[in-house]
Amino acid sequence: MTKMVVETHKNIYVQTFALFTLLAGATIKYMDNRFFREYDLSFVKYSVLRALVRNGGTLKHTQLAGWTNTKKHNITALVDRMKEDQLVSTEWSQLDRRVNNVVITEKGKKLYEQANPLAREMVEQIMNGMKEKDVEDFERLLNIIKANIEHN
Repeated sequence: MTKMVVETHKNIYVQTFALFTLLAGATIKYMDNRFFREYDLSFVKYSVLRALVRNGGTLKHTQLAGWTNTKKHNITALVDRMKEDQLVSTEWSQLDRRVNNVVITEKGKKLYEQANPLAREMVEQIMNGMKEKDVEDFERLLNIIKANIEHN
């Protein structure tokens, strides 16, 4: 009897994790589609613009990688594409000439300001029906998952 309880207990972890990963992917796909349809913008590009706006308009590549949960070499390619779209530029740091900062452009700021209401709308749609306590519990659980990932 105890063995069956353990298997069921483990099974609920697997089922819940599978649901979590499925929904995480579906959420990104949903947001990608809406951003692209309305602003010709991907979710990750929006995330870069958001990170830059929230940090005074300038970040190092490594900082952007952290904000977007992206590897540094992928950020470099993403920044290059965003430079082609004139959403960001790069400039050498005055403090450390080895550091090349990513800077949001006026076009990038305008696009962020246009797209941000859509982002808020999507968050409200996705989180609809959740009470503040539910959201706090959800955030606490996500932080546990994040800590587990970071420690492995």
